[in-house]
Amino acid sequence: MDRGKQRRVLVATMLGVFVSGWPAVILVAALPEIGDNLDASTSTLSWVLSLPMLVGAVMLPTFGRLGDLKGQRRVFLI
Repeated sequence: MDRGKQRRVLVATMLGVFVSGWPAVILVAALPEIGDNLDASTSTLSWVLSLPMLVGAVMLPTFGRLGDLKGQRRVFLI
């Protein structure tokens, strides 16, 4: 693989990692407003933060297996 292609793959991967983590940052910033508007308890708000991580933990092996079967590039682009 030439240097240009390696660089594009690196940038695409870094962008994917950044985009996948961004919703958690938004949730943390918006959590006080969400709690105030919905009169949510602290335990409910903790689920708001925990649920996306739980879904990610469940989906990671699923998408890993799908990547093994269909190809990592195709799964990453989904």
